[in-house]
Amino acid sequence: MTPLFIALPEKVCRQAMSRPVEQMSVPDQQGPEAQAAGGWSATKAVDNTRTLHGAQIECIEYGLAANSNGLPLLPQDNAQRHVRMIGRDKILGEVHTAMDSGGYRWAVQVLHHLVFADPDDTEAKDLQVDAYEQLGYHQDVPQYRAIFLTAAKELREGDDMESCS
Repeated sequence: MTPLFIALPEKVCRQAMSRPVEQMSVPDQQGPEAQAAGGWSATKAVDNTRTLHGAQIECIEYGLAANSNGLPLLPQDNAQRHVRMIGRDKILGEVHTAMDSGGYRWAVQVLHHLVFADPDDTEAKDLQVDAYEQLGYHQDVPQYRAIFLTAAKELREGDDMESCS
């Protein structure tokens, strides 16, 4: 039997490389592949498509001129410059607005700057934990749920890297 993600049209594959899941449209599958899948959501179909095309997505993302030849700053330097440029209070205001409207992905990205700029900023860490947890609770793909909830746990409790050695 053909795996489901191979049966998806090329249009879906192109969308998976350029759009967030919420903007994707996956056609109804009528046929043996769809029936054999036992039911599937658009999110699962897109996740499978992204898995299939993962190498191409990486090449596109890292092919940007701004990311070439060592141009990106180290994460802490990048974050500190963003916080100096925008201001901590303005960033927190944007985070609260985003979280109140369910924009948890945006909140995580914006909070990333505050947490990297000042790892001891407990308010920013707590907000990012809340946003990661909400992202995890809203996932129907188990791998993404685990990624977000693990990120929240590690921010809250610290990572236990010493036990890995």
